[in-house]
Amino acid sequence: MDRLLQVRQETHEKSDGSAQRREREVVGLLPLYDDGLPEPPEHGRVYATLPAQIEVALGLHLQADWLVNPERQALRDISDDPWRQAIIARILELI
Repeated sequence: MDRLLQVRQETHEKSDGSAQRREREVVGLLPLYDDGLPEPPEHGRVYATLPAQIEVALGLHLQADWLVNPERQALRDISDDPWRQAIIARILELI
């Protein structure tokens, strides 16, 4: 876990070639009705490429690079997790 966090931090600190630091990508997803209009779910789900068994009280699904447990069903339970806090900060910007 320590090595994963170290590599992720190093990757996050690298520039994207334009001397800008790459920002963490958090995407809000909405299903669509047949006519193409958004169909917000009552409760969204957390996705880390695959869906996790986590619902959120938002009317959209959240795709991000969450740290998930080995079964990919829940988020890793790490107290004061700066990784999760950075994702949450991006969600607030998204909304």
